[in-house]
Amino acid sequence: MSDPRSTKNATPQRRRSAGARIAFGGLALLLAAAAVAGALAWRERNGTRERRDAEGRLLARQERRSGLPHGLSAEFNPDGSRRREVRYREGRRHGTDVLYWPDGSKRREGAWEDDRPTGIWREWYANGALRSEGAYEESDGPEPARPVGPWTTWSPEGTRTSEGRFAAGQKQGEWRQWWPDGSPRSQGAYQAGAQTGPWSVWYENDNRRSQGAWHEGEREGEWTEWYESGRLKSVGTYRKGEPVGDWTRWHENGELHIETREETRDGQRIRIVRTFYSDGKPRSEEAYRNGVQHGPSRYFHPGGALFEEGRFEDGKREGVWWVHPADGGPPHEMEWHEGRTDSPRPAPPHPIRTPMGRRG
Repeated sequence: MSDPRSTKNATPQRRRSAGARIAFGGLALLLAAAAVAGALAWRERNGTRERRDAEGRLLARQERRSGLPHGLSAEFNPDGSRRREVRYREGRRHGTDVLYWPDGSKRREGAWEDDRPTGIWREWYANGALRSEGAYEESDGPEPARPVGPWTTWSPEGTRTSEGRFAAGQKQGEWRQWWPDGSPRSQGAYQAGAQTGPWSVWYENDNRRSQGAWHEGEREGEWTEWYESGRLKSVGTYRKGEPVGDWTRWHENGELHIETREETRDGQRIRIVRTFYSDGKPRSEEAYRNGVQHGPSRYFHPGGALFEEGRFEDGKREGVWWVHPADGGPPHEMEWHEGRTDSPRPAPPHPIRTPMGRRG
């Protein structure tokens, strides 16, 4: 039996009636959407534009002249409180700009000149505490305004969290940072926006984290790092941001982690890297030539027993490699050529990483 409600079996008159109802429903939805859009659209009257929500609440008011924002432009929260007030001149922000928290207190305050920030700008936390303060230099050209002079930030509790100066829009001279409790976080200098000279960084518990020098934004010379516990983490040398020379790293328990020794032979940079498990047992021994793994290498099982040994040629395994089972059984031989082998290779007991971050 067919469904009497089905339009498939309905008379032409019924189908036309059903289609009319669908069309009417769609039209009603379109009219409702248009009403909402109309309620949210800008409406201009006597040189002032207003925007209200569907319930008629004022959301924004903008003074205009010759079709452009000119004078005060204000935004409001649904409860009627101010959200933002900014002044325009001939379509460009010009004059004071104030952003408010929902309770009416200031969140940000500054000024614009021809759409570029100028003078002192300040920000506040919701609790009323000052968050940041700094100035922008005046600019008559097309380039964007740049921060200039001293800039300071604070925590919600009122303690300073950073302090330094800008010159020509870039950090210049000494900059300092503090943790919210007032203890030091970092201290060092900038030259034209790049870190330079000696720098120190601290953990929140007041223990030193790192100490070393920068040159033109890159680490240079000897650097020392510590764990948050205060134990020594690493000592080594950088040249143009790259670790070079002898390096020593420790596990947090004080056991040796990575030991790197470097020398120059026949104009080539030779680096020997030895790594250790946290119990002090050997983990790997590798050789590098000019930053590429080259020469004999050995890897060890946890506990210190040898896992495999062989050679690398220009970053690829080459020749005969011997693999030693963890149970102490006899080793088996694998033949490698340009980093490939047809022999099944057992999974290594651990990933091997050097101080340079390369995998062996």
